[in-house]
Amino acid sequence: MHILEEHPEVIKHLNELKNIFKNPDMVLIQNDKKDTIWIVKKLKSNLKITIKLNTVRYEKSIYKNSIIQMQYMHDREIKRNIINGKVKLIWDNTIDIMEKIC
Repeated sequence: MHILEEHPEVIKHLNELKNIFKNPDMVLIQNDKKDTIWIVKKLKSNLKITIKLNTVRYEKSIYKNSIIQMQYMHDREIKRNIINGKVKLIWDNTIDIMEKIC
């Protein structure tokens, strides 16, 4: 519901989620929230999807994860969050963002 109300500009990408999850450009761990990651896909702008990973097993060994946010994020915002320690980069398939950070 949050995505529909607060970030309607990204709704057009909902049908692309499977491909985004299979081929992310960046994956970051959010340090202040347990089991929370950011998936970033570079489109015309960076699409950031925040996922709460459920590490508790339910029936039949199914883990249920939740998308808690989906929005556009500029390179400079990603860089700022890495430098400030809010997130830790664990996968990067984009060279240009990392060159700007270093």
